[in-house]
Amino acid sequence: MRNDPQYYSQMVENGFRRAKEIDRNATTLKWLAFLGDEVLPRYQAWMLKSAAQKRLYFNIFQSIAFIRTYMRGDLYTRGYDEVGNKKGTSMARKKNFWRI
Repeated sequence: MRNDPQYYSQMVENGFRRAKEIDRNATTLKWLAFLGDEVLPRYQAWMLKSAAQKRLYFNIFQSIAFIRTYMRGDLYTRGYDEVGNKKGTSMARKKNFWRI
């Protein structure tokens, strides 16, 4: 950037443009849109479910989270990466077999 002042000024201008995207007002509007468009309708649908349905969904999601954590931890401790390829081998599988 020392040798190209025009590139430097473009970088600075881009930084100012990006700063406007993440200022306090823009962030607040994004959060309000997310809460109003995503969270509130799902919460309202959740509240209409019976206690048995809520318990069932909670147990299912809790079980899935436990299994994912267990499998990933087990893979890492046994010398596999997060995709299921054996670390340090030239014949690592290309498939995303263990990806959850």
